[in-house]
Amino acid sequence: MSLEKSEIRSANLEIYLEFVRLVESLSDDVEDYKKLIHADAEFTEYPNGLSKNGQVRDFAASMEGMKKAKAILAEQRYEIVGYLDGGEKISLEKIWTGKIALDVGNFTKGQELKAYICAVVEFKDGRIYRHRTYDCYEPF
Repeated sequence: MSLEKSEIRSANLEIYLEFVRLVESLSDDVEDYKKLIHADAEFTEYPNGLSKNGQVRDFAASMEGMKKAKAILAEQRYEIVGYLDGGEKISLEKIWTGKIALDVGNFTKGQELKAYICAVVEFKDGRIYRHRTYDCYEPF
C-alpha cells in the first residue's frame, strides 16, 4: 500500500488505511478489526469474477471470509491508486494482487490474481459502517 506520508488525511481515511493494512497482512484477529469496524457494519461486494452474485456480509461473516482468505492466499497487497476523502464518506481506487498458497478449485499454488477495485466507505461513530466494493478481476 502506498500513499505519500505528507498528505493531509481525515481521521476516517486513516482508519480505513489501517483496515487495509490489516486485510493486506491477512490478519484474522477479531479484536484488531473491532477497533476499526462498527458493530452494525455491512460489507457489500458486487458481482465479479470470484463472486458471481456478489454478497452482503455483516462483521461476523466478514471475519469468516478473512479466515478463508488466510487459508487460500500466501500473500496479498493493495496499491492505493487514488482517493476522494469526504470525511464521513470516502472512495478509493485500489489494485489488489494476491498469490494463491495451494492448489484449490481452478487455482494453482503460486498463481497470481489481480483486481482493480473501487471501494466506497461510510463511517459511523468513527468506525467503518458501510463498505461497498466493485471488483474487476483480470482473467484467471
